[in-house]
Parts: sequence; structure tokens; C-alpha cells
Amino acid sequence: ANTITSPMMMAVTSVAGEVCNDLINQEGPVGSQRIFKNMSFTANALPSSSDLNDAITRLALSCWNRQDTSSERQLLLDMIYTSVGTTEAMASRKAALLMCTSMLSSLDALVN
Repeated sequence: ANTITSPMMMAVTSVAGEVCNDLINQEGPVGSQRIFKNMSFTANALPSSSDLNDAITRLALSCWNRQDTSSERQLLLDMIYTSVGTTEAMASRKAALLMCTSMLSSLDALVN
């Protein structure tokens, strides 16, 4: 199939969300994480910009097999800051899930 359909993208996003949720559950406590370093998933505040940037870089290498660009990084950060309240309940976990699902369900991830 050389075409992309809406149902296919919905299915990809659904699977990506489940995979990302599993990843977050397996990451463990702060200090032992591999992708979302220094992010406490029970925190009611967004992680620092530095921690979000680092996670984006690690996810880009894992999902896309390449470094992220500055424009991709900014789009992801804008999406997080727009969608997740800075002091929302479990804001850190929501930011990580949104970031991971978006990146894993992207066309670059599908190509790889």
C-alpha cells in the first residue's frame, strides 16, 4: 500500500500511544530512566525545558534514527505547552505521553 489513509493513521496513533504508555511505565523512578531522564511522572508540573529537549533528542534517535531538527523540537515543545497545563495533575506524564506518541506515530517513524 503506497497511500496513507485516515483509518490507518488512527490505528498507528493508537498503537503508538499504547507503546509509549508501556515505555513510561517501564522507565521507573527518576535517576534510572533511559529516555525521560529526570522526569517524575507523578509531578503536577511540566518538566524543565532542558529535560523536555533531552527527551525529544533521545526519542528522535529511537523513533527516527536521526537527530531532531530545531524546528521539529520547537513544534513538539509548542504542542506540549499548548496542550498540557503547567500545574496540571500528572503534567509530566501527560507531556511525556504526548511527546512520545506524536513522535512514534509520525511519518518519519513509519518509514523507519
